[in-house]
Amino acid sequence: MVRPRGYRHPLEDPRGWVEQDYLPEHLAGTRYYQPSEHGREAEMKDRPPFRESGSLPG
Repeated sequence: MVRPRGYRHPLEDPRGWVEQDYLPEHLAGTRYYQPSEHGREAEMKDRPPFRESGSLPG
């Protein structure tokens, strides 16, 4: 399989995760989902994100 230059596949990393941006620069930082106050979404909005600023949890 041919990959774009600089692409790193997460499954090839021992951690299973790589710090890499996949979006074009003009979309960086765009928020695509904002939990509402309805149902389980209200609970989710108070949880910390799984990954923040390229750092792994733990």
